[in-house]
Order: sequence, then C-alpha cells, then structure tokens
Amino acid sequence: ARLNCSIPGEFPFYFNEIQHVYKHPDDEKKFYAVFSTSTNGLMGSAICSYSLDSIQEVFNGKF
Repeated sequence: ARLNCSIPGEFPFYFNEIQHVYKHPDDEKKFYAVFSTSTNGLMGSAICSYSLDSIQEVFNGKF
C-alpha cells in the first residue's frame, strides 16, 4: 500500500518523499505527513492528512 499525496488532474503532480509525520494528541483518527518532490524534478512540498480507519481498511483487504 502507498500513501498518495498529489494534486489531481489530467496530469497529476505527486509529492512522493515523506519528510515528517505528525499525529495530534487530541485526534486519534487522523495523522498528517509532510511530503516533498524528488530532487530531480520540480521542487515542491505538501501537507496531506490521512484517516487511520482508511489505512486499516486497506490492510484488511486483499493484497
């Protein structure tokens, strides 16, 4: 499974290198990750949020 942090569209722009992960102590169901682009392309960064329930659902499915 892969965490997807991208800008959708006809030609999606992917942030594929995780720099940091943060989980707020008051929020048991989400976490946030800071991503950047690879050094060989356009430079950029993004913060994406993820639901722990969605991630658990992926791991409960077929691989």
